[in-house]
Amino acid sequence: MKICTCEQRSKEWFEARLGIPTASAFGKIVSAGGKIRTGATPRSYMLSLLGERLTRAPTIIRESSAMLRGRELEGFARRYYEESTGSAVRQVGFITDDLRRWGCSPDGIIDNCVGLEIKCPMLPAFLEYAGTREIPDDYYVQMQASMWITGFKFWHFLAYTDVRGMKPIRTFVEPDAK
Repeated sequence: MKICTCEQRSKEWFEARLGIPTASAFGKIVSAGGKIRTGATPRSYMLSLLGERLTRAPTIIRESSAMLRGRELEGFARRYYEESTGSAVRQVGFITDDLRRWGCSPDGIIDNCVGLEIKCPMLPAFLEYAGTREIPDDYYVQMQASMWITGFKFWHFLAYTDVRGMKPIRTFVEPDAK
């Protein structure tokens, strides 16, 4: 495992992940059940990674309002996690396997052996998660890929909201061999 300690979304971070399949996009190439995806989505993703390798320029992704909200609240969510668990969270930029074939950008690392994924969804999505307590497939695949890349045995998941009276939800995921 190789750790780039750069700040996420910095020039160094974009360069570190250039042309590398990332955990956040593994849902485009494998299902939550472990089946390899076929069709236009995985092909398009692989072609965008090939394009990055050939041009040495990152694919530009426009951020939605939900993504912007998530970035704005992530620091508050990380502090909430630290205060509610008593665990310090170390921020890292990008982690790859030793051969730099795959990578992930955890929202934090706890005790150098547990990852943290933070999501700050809009209220309807938060309420859906609060009602079912099921981690959405894309996030589940992302955490599975992150554990595979890092070798960590657990990944903590925090669904955070800043809505008064609503309590954030913490859970964890273990590796799934599928």
